[in-house]
Amino acid sequence: TGVEPDVKVTRDKAMETAYMLALEKRLEQEEDKEIKYSLAWTIDGIKTRQNPVNVEEKTMKLYVGVYGPRKITLENGELYYQRENRPKMKMVPMKDDTFMFNDIDYFRVKFIKEGNKVVALEGNYDNGRTDRNDKS
Repeated sequence: TGVEPDVKVTRDKAMETAYMLALEKRLEQEEDKEIKYSLAWTIDGIKTRQNPVNVEEKTMKLYVGVYGPRKITLENGELYYQRENRPKMKMVPMKDDTFMFNDIDYFRVKFIKEGNKVVALEGNYDNGRTDRNDKS
């Protein structure tokens, strides 16, 4: 009994999927550039949580290092981000070179490569601002 859903999804992902579909519909209709950026940012985060990305450990090892006030470490097969004396945060892969955090929604990092060498870390913010720190 009941109504067959338009989108088949498990019960635990139903609310998040409905939210994402609503955001995608809004994104299609939105004309304001800043609002579109914010909607796309949120949608990308939801998609990452629903479909986790795996990054090979050899790739993660390339990212370990100091980038100005930022430090990246590899612990038990997972990358961690720490800025100055703030707490460490586990990095959640979105792509091979881009990571988000469960602890904060407004910030992500992207590693910049030249050839096969990692040269910098770019901080990306939900308002479109970016900053960059070169690897020491």
